[in-house]
Amino acid sequence: METLNTGLARHEDSMPDPNAQTLARLQRVMALVAGQRPDLAEDILEDLPTETRDFAIVEIMAFAASEWTQRGQTLLLQIENPQFYSTARGYYIESVVAEAGLDAALQELEDTNRLEQRLGSPGVLALADALASRGRLQDALEIIQQGAADDEVQYNTQLNALVVGLINDGSVADAESILTYFRDPVRQSIATSAVAAALSMNGGTAQADAAFSQALATMAAVDSPEARFCVFDSLLRNAVDADRADWAVAAARNVSPLPADLAVALGMIVERGAGRLTEDQWRPIVHEAIALLEGQCMATPAARGRLDNSWSQLAFAAARAGDPILALSLNARISDPGWQAQDLSLMISNLIDDSKLQTAFDLLPRLTDMDMRAQGYILLAEVADFSGMTVLGEEAIRMAYALVDGSNHVWLSDETIGNLAQYEARMGNFQGAEMRIRGLTNSELQARAHIINLGFAAVNGSQGDFETYLAIVQNEIDAIPDVGLQHELLRRLAMELIAAGRAEPALNLAGAIEEGTAKDVFLSNVTAILLSHREFALADEAITGMSDPGLRDMQQHQVLLAALRASFSE
Repeated sequence: METLNTGLARHEDSMPDPNAQTLARLQRVMALVAGQRPDLAEDILEDLPTETRDFAIVEIMAFAASEWTQRGQTLLLQIENPQFYSTARGYYIESVVAEAGLDAALQELEDTNRLEQRLGSPGVLALADALASRGRLQDALEIIQQGAADDEVQYNTQLNALVVGLINDGSVADAESILTYFRDPVRQSIATSAVAAALSMNGGTAQADAAFSQALATMAAVDSPEARFCVFDSLLRNAVDADRADWAVAAARNVSPLPADLAVALGMIVERGAGRLTEDQWRPIVHEAIALLEGQCMATPAARGRLDNSWSQLAFAAARAGDPILALSLNARISDPGWQAQDLSLMISNLIDDSKLQTAFDLLPRLTDMDMRAQGYILLAEVADFSGMTVLGEEAIRMAYALVDGSNHVWLSDETIGNLAQYEARMGNFQGAEMRIRGLTNSELQARAHIINLGFAAVNGSQGDFETYLAIVQNEIDAIPDVGLQHELLRRLAMELIAAGRAEPALNLAGAIEEGTAKDVFLSNVTAILLSHREFALADEAITGMSDPGLRDMQQHQVLLAALRASFSE
């Protein structure tokens, strides 16, 4: 690692462009810091311009290191920019709290004070937490006040962090005692509901009810409907965490006097509580929301749009709660057929993502859009195969083939056919995928599908398969008239080849690009991809083909830098 670091320093010294040299040195600082070698990063500081040096010191101070009391002060003394000084000092104090304790940190706070500058947030929070843990709540509040000065957002944010820290430490009573210090009713309401949830989970039902009632009262006093919904979202999360559906419903009733808004809020309860609320808890909430929506007027297009949105949200909530039949009936209430179909398709995709594969399979026949239905079956087959549900996967792909190739086959989009070809390629049927890809009408999608087929052949096929499908892909790309698209597809092909462990053919693709700047851009992209796969020697080879000496210089630095980063994990 030291050898690489020395090599990088020599390379930076040889750079003719001062701006490129500064950027390269800063990148090395950040790499060394990320590798937990701030000592080596400090050695670079004297070679940086003032503003860049100040920023670099902040990066160094953001990571804990040994002997902070001595080295931290030395670094702070080098900073000229007041804002950078404040931030770096905050990181420094945070480290001293962690390493040397509260008393040492308070002394350092005094020793590093420069013209009454504010302390950066990390230091404020570390000191406030440490003081609060010793029972010095007033001192903790004073630290927050001094750190925030007249910044109300920062003050309320840091006070909220203190409340959360106290709750997590089990000091719920202390957290409750400082709620009145909030200056923002939104933050106060959210923090109060968090305290209420903690009290409820600790068995303090009466205290919890009182705290949540206070949170509701504070929320109700917020003027902005948008802000009230923001507060409600947090109150809802805390209510669900505390297993208090009654609180969630009470909060919903305080969001807005409008029935449509209440229905939306009730739907949010069901969706957020999916898997946690019992059927006896969530079903009455859904039925109340339905009753509210049934009474809404659809006299104007805007009103219909709002109502469709409400039905949509409620349908998704019911699906997540575990009742797809109810979800279907709610989806059917949407007046816009296109919206209805898109929602049902997305609902099925969500069920697949949630591993509710049989439910998704049962719902797919309800999709009247055959293209969406076919896509659903293909996706379901892929996930079922990965999940070990072989029988269901086979049935799903059989249904997809019936739509594509069966006696009653229907028109399907290029995207859907491409998805099926990808499925076939993944299963090792490269020839079948190739035949299907040839039927695509969109040349760009066709080329991308060929690249994907090649990727699977490169990993799972024979050398003959690889050579055959590589030639096909290259011919397809050569036939595309748009030069910019050609270059993008070549970059995509290079990514696929490198990911498949076929990096050397990826380098040869540069020969298909005639214009010098475009070739340099392609080789830069290939270099970055090779470095992400730790192919350092091949990345060096890619750089030799670049025509721009400045770009070549910077890319060589990136290779050394990547090797340095890799050395930290060895």
